Parts: sequence; C-alpha cells; structure tokens
Amino acid sequence: MGLKPEHVEKRGHFVNVNVRQIHGPWNLGYSLDKHTLSSIIAIAKQVAVQMGVPYIDNVLVKTAHTPQMKDIPAREDRVNALCSAFVVNDVLADGKHDVLVVDDLYDTGSSLEAATIMLRKYEKTQNIFVATLTRKNP
Repeated sequence: MGLKPEHVEKRGHFVNVNVRQIHGPWNLGYSLDKHTLSSIIAIAKQVAVQMGVPYIDNVLVKTAHTPQMKDIPAREDRVNALCSAFVVNDVLADGKHDVLVVDDLYDTGSSLEAATIMLRKYEKTQNIFVATLTRKNP
C-alpha cells in the first residue's frame, strides 16, 4: 500500500519523501531510543519475527549521557553529540548485513542521522533502512 509523498525538512530544505510500508531485504533489526525501551523493543522484536530475521539490540548502544536534544539549538551539534554517545559493538557474524533501525519517534531526525553515521563506519553494515513508529507534528 503506497502512501502519498510528504515533504520532510532535511538540513533546512524540504525534500519529497515517498512513504511506504516497511518491506525490504534487511536481515537485522534492533532498537534505538531508550526512553521508551520496553515498547520499542517489543515492536522491533515483533517486526523481526514477522520478517523471519534475527533481532539484535546491542549493535548500536548509547553509552554516554547527552543533554536533551531540544536544549541543543543547532542540528549539527545535536548529531555530533549523539555520535559521540553511540558505540558500535562488533557482534555480527562475518560478512555484510542489511540493518533495519527502528525508532519510536521522528522529530528532527538527529538521532537517526547519528545512528546511520555510526553504522556506516561499521565494516559489516551493507545497507541501512529506517522505520519510525510516530512523527512529531511540525
């Protein structure tokens, strides 16, 4: 089922994004954003079960405290703060893996951008797919 394209702000510019159901070739799912840990984990696990792929939650881990993102005015500073707080653990089998990042809320996109930046540095990551459950009203 295709949804209507919507306009999404990216780095101060609006781009058209085609919203689609989450079907894809990924073979790995894990959760991000620990403030709703139990609900997002339950959903990510169920997505993995439905897709018949492993659920792994410790590939990308936030190991340091960051200020609330709403208190950091510049997007680049938010992304840098989050990148500094994330650690990629080498827990995947050898080879290249497609990764699905499941996040509970899309607001500014800073946490997802930081997650994808860090995952791109991981030599076992092939493609990164992102799914969010909700979106904050602009």
